[in-house]
Amino acid sequence: QLRLTQLGTVDPQAGTLAAHGDLRLWWRDPRLAFNGTAEGGCVDTISISGNNLDRIWTPDIYVANSATERASAAAGTASLAQVDPDGHVWMSEQVFLIVKNHFNLAKLPYDEHTARIVIASYSQDLSQLRLVARGGAVGPGRSGAA
Repeated sequence: QLRLTQLGTVDPQAGTLAAHGDLRLWWRDPRLAFNGTAEGGCVDTISISGNNLDRIWTPDIYVANSATERASAAAGTASLAQVDPDGHVWMSEQVFLIVKNHFNLAKLPYDEHTARIVIASYSQDLSQLRLVARGGAVGPGRSGAA
């Protein structure tokens, strides 16, 4: 889930759009499963933040149409992950994106634009990782979109 919170500079000449937002991911890692309170454990959720996120596996995703070398965490912000007893993980990170898009200005001032943000994985293929919109369905196509 990519929730845009602020639209930044739109540069039609350079074909770029800047935005701030929250990137949220959900996955299951059975190696992180633990006994919750129902099974005699002490907690039902473990929170992990900052540099401690390097201690668990996280999807190596990136913005494929980024105009910068890599989409980055917003300055001064932290990432947060929560792990449930069954190994389900939720992670949220504030990001700053600059993405490439084509702007057709032929119909100014009545033009409309749709900006695409393409998210992919560096190392995982479709047999190992599927990126699906939260609440969405995995489809049969190469992209996995329904």
